[in-house]
Amino acid sequence: LHRGPAQLHRVPRAGSPRRRTMSSAESPPVNGGPWGPFMDVIMCLLPIIALVIATLKPNPWPTTTSLPVAAVLMWVVTLAYLGADPLQTCALVIKGLLSAWTPITIVAGAIFLFECMESSRCLDWMRVMLKSLTLSHPIAEFMLIGFAFPYLIEGASGFGTPAALAAPMLMSMGHPKLETVCALLLTNTFATVFGAVGTPVWFGFGDAVEDDPATLRAIGWRCALVMGVAAMLLVPVVATLLVPRSLVRRNLIFIWLSTLSCAAVSIGISTFSYEFPSLLGGVVGCGITALLIKYHVGLTHEGPAHDDHDDDAEMGPGGVRATGEDGPSRPAGTGALPVRGPDEGTIPPPIIPHRSNSAYHGLPDDEKKGRSAPEPTSSSGRGSSGKGGKLKTASVMPGVHHQASHEEVDVDARTHSGGDSEDLEAAQAAADLDRVRGETTLKHAIGRMMPLWLTVLLLIITRIEEFELQGMLRNNKATYPPATLGTLGTFSLSYTGILSIKSILSVAEVSWSYEFLYVPFILPFLVSGGAALLAYRQELKKAPKAILLTTVGRMVKPAVSLFGALVLVTILRGVPNDRGAPAYVLGVTLADALSHGWLVFSFPIGVLGSFFSGSTTVSNLTFGAVQLVAAERLGVHKASMLALQACGATSGNAVCLNNIIAASAVVGLNVSEGTIMMRTGPIVALAYVIATAMLIPFIYAGQV
Repeated sequence: LHRGPAQLHRVPRAGSPRRRTMSSAESPPVNGGPWGPFMDVIMCLLPIIALVIATLKPNPWPTTTSLPVAAVLMWVVTLAYLGADPLQTCALVIKGLLSAWTPITIVAGAIFLFECMESSRCLDWMRVMLKSLTLSHPIAEFMLIGFAFPYLIEGASGFGTPAALAAPMLMSMGHPKLETVCALLLTNTFATVFGAVGTPVWFGFGDAVEDDPATLRAIGWRCALVMGVAAMLLVPVVATLLVPRSLVRRNLIFIWLSTLSCAAVSIGISTFSYEFPSLLGGVVGCGITALLIKYHVGLTHEGPAHDDHDDDAEMGPGGVRATGEDGPSRPAGTGALPVRGPDEGTIPPPIIPHRSNSAYHGLPDDEKKGRSAPEPTSSSGRGSSGKGGKLKTASVMPGVHHQASHEEVDVDARTHSGGDSEDLEAAQAAADLDRVRGETTLKHAIGRMMPLWLTVLLLIITRIEEFELQGMLRNNKATYPPATLGTLGTFSLSYTGILSIKSILSVAEVSWSYEFLYVPFILPFLVSGGAALLAYRQELKKAPKAILLTTVGRMVKPAVSLFGALVLVTILRGVPNDRGAPAYVLGVTLADALSHGWLVFSFPIGVLGSFFSGSTTVSNLTFGAVQLVAAERLGVHKASMLALQACGATSGNAVCLNNIIAASAVVGLNVSEGTIMMRTGPIVALAYVIATAMLIPFIYAGQV
């Protein structure tokens, strides 16, 4: 090596001449390793291959181990094989560790907001209202609670929150666990690309495109368009996981209208913002879906067709289908309770919490195949016991069936106490939920929805340039006197709270900054969560200190994973114009070898990134630079290529081990990850076909 920290190109080694990989035009050389192009690809992919193996082996490593190990391997390959400047490489490691604080604080803020909503009973109110609105119609339940509501939550917080909220709600309505988890993993993919106020776009691709707003908007618009069309085509397919195909066909108009209410708004917003599409699409989608349900637009109430089957053996007295020990079920021949009562069009309360038992047994035999039977739930509201002598408890409110609590309770302890504590907890949960269920005025709605609408409001006023607050929060020109941190760099703090370190380890091209008030942490998450705690301080389930401790506790493992991921990504990407960076070597070498066949692999590469990391953002961070180099090498539209990467990354969340494990844990599902992947994988494959077919014209035409 004959370069200092600021010199970006190294002199070729003896016997290892520069390789020119584009014959049609003069192009910058690739500073690969000494063993030729093939081994360059193998060695640069070695940390990723090791990460995939560690994830897929019989006893997989947690990401708290696998991602840091992969980062160390990338560091070794960069120094030992590619011969990178050691000072620059170490500077990139420091930058990666510092950069991790951006997603760490975003995740922590989202968790804090969720915990505040839970403690202040705002979530209890939302659950009760959503369940009351659906009136036990399975399609209405799926579209409102399984699609539109998670769409909104994903836009606001992301990071697995939608499954944590929606899965217990759907399961408490009688939907089977396995199908509930699979359906939510899939519906979440349509909004994840703009999750946590667009973090996968503005943070995932920010460095790759040098934070150019026009390029980020172009990427976002293409993603919104593709995922919107995919949602229109695939959401009805996902619905068949939870409800019979015959019922889906009868309610296709409602499903499409509900899907369109989210997707159309998301597409429209994406033309001028890459932060709000999922958030505002979810807000509007929830409202329109609620109106569609209220006025029965496109929503039919016939149950699954089973006229060709003899159901007399299942009929109970009075034409009511018997369900064994699970209590009463729906009237025979219906998949949902009648929405209107016999007198004056009144709406009777939905009193049957266990629809799925009767609905499942009433299915035609061909539709029972591949569908798991719902687990029985006793009339007392107790769920089935899980591992380790634990029991899931739930209370059922009159008029609204819901899961009041899904805490694990020690069965042996309850036995010794005579069950008194169980009865007290169930009674307390029922009383708490009864109180929030009675809050039906507009004033109550505004108060209980405050964490969400305040989050949206703060995001709007800090993200839209016309309010001029965005420019003020991101202004780093006026600073306090900088402080020298020795060879670590020069630290500065702006008047608006922007922290930065320039010339890390004296490498001019390696710097870091953190926009303290602009990153969605204090604004909006901490402010919105704190406002909820203040407004409902008299009825908090947890003290503020306990909420903070819970947030910190839940962040320990994700923080370790994110430190490893960001170091891996930062070394992979290198510094600008470094033709020896692993991402540049991979992109150029593979693009030259595959030529335009690269497009076939662009979407799966995005899926791969989410598969091993569990994050659309990390996938975009990891492979965005590779996709960008490939696009430049092929001479195609860069924003469209990155949009294909993002579509693959968002779809990959449905087959990601981390998400599968987390969603299964929420509902107490004990099946292998492979079982869930077998359900979600084919729909991800359909999304692959749709996204690639739609984006190829953009990639070659370059239309903005």
